[in-house]
Amino acid sequence: MNKPRFSIIILCYRHFEYLPSAIDSVLAQDYPNIELIISDDGSPNFPKEDLEAYIAARKGPNVTNVILHQEEANCGTVRHLNHAVPLCAGDYIALLAGDDVLYDAHVLTSYAAGFSHAPENCWIEMAQTAMYDENLEVWQGFYLKPQVQAALEKTETDSSDLRRLLVSQGACLPSTSTCFKKGFFERFHGFNEDYALVEDYPMHVRLAEEGWIIHYENFVAIKHRSGGISHGQKDTLSHSTVLYFRDSQRMIEDLLLKNTALLDRAERTKVIRQRKRELHWIQYQMARSDRNYLKMFLLALKQPGDVLTILLERLSRWASRCHKALLALFLSLWLFTPVIAGMFETATTLSAYGAAAVLLVLARMAFTLWLLCILVMGLEKLFLAIRRFPGETLRVG
Repeated sequence: MNKPRFSIIILCYRHFEYLPSAIDSVLAQDYPNIELIISDDGSPNFPKEDLEAYIAARKGPNVTNVILHQEEANCGTVRHLNHAVPLCAGDYIALLAGDDVLYDAHVLTSYAAGFSHAPENCWIEMAQTAMYDENLEVWQGFYLKPQVQAALEKTETDSSDLRRLLVSQGACLPSTSTCFKKGFFERFHGFNEDYALVEDYPMHVRLAEEGWIIHYENFVAIKHRSGGISHGQKDTLSHSTVLYFRDSQRMIEDLLLKNTALLDRAERTKVIRQRKRELHWIQYQMARSDRNYLKMFLLALKQPGDVLTILLERLSRWASRCHKALLALFLSLWLFTPVIAGMFETATTLSAYGAAAVLLVLARMAFTLWLLCILVMGLEKLFLAIRRFPGETLRVG
């Protein structure tokens, strides 16, 4: 008898350098009946023909169907997902980001086995996500924490612990290592399109509020590549990041702060303080993206410590790139001023004395800028160390 079909959707947009690794991780699966769908969110340079040739040359007989789909225009992650899911013919559906990979060759088999011993009325299961560096070489830890795993395992009878954790910890479920029965989408009716880029956290809150059973299968499903918008490693003024900030603001206001009554008094106070600080940071970033300098100034007056940390972080990036060059410039001018001044006197009408005076001024300026770079980098490290402490221990600004 044929095994149920497994549809896996690889989502991508523009950056295709990691896509072959994601595809290879699917083609390496030992599950016998796989449908591979690659869906692009309207990239202008989607290499459809190249990908078709790449897959055709590598796929085995267990990959029974391949679909390459592209949105007519970029519509954002949430709508993109809602358009991609109906393409699936499989009994099970899993989503894979184009820059992540399946952990090993047994992931789809493990998902299917997990559903076989989950309750009949369970439509969604989760596994562990392994966090790696940008090159998928250095393991950084596991995403799903023991407390969250315990709350997932309790959802067969009670989702109250999961609801509280989703308020107190925010996004704590491993969305990248989630698998669905196809019937899930017939009952859930798609991801919430009030959000542009964030599909997972609003879904998780709704699942907990409505008491859905979420089966946890204890294996590692995904190697997740560090980077991207939610990791803060992309251009903070990009269009995508502005959309992410808007989603984050909506989640904090509509899903987090409105549900703090689920927490005890001490935890509620702590969470409200933390979320309001996050809102302030988001508002400051949005004001920057709009170049609303008056709003930036007013926000800075309300929370100078947060803004100073942001400014130090940006200045430190410049300082780390320039401090060596500035030191080299200072040493060169300081050591070779007589030689350079003599060359100026020979080549121009400027006297050696005058040229030396100008060069020494430039040397002092280079040395001063070098000292400022060292100061900025040191202050940034200090502020980052301070912010690792609990908020109640040290607060700047």
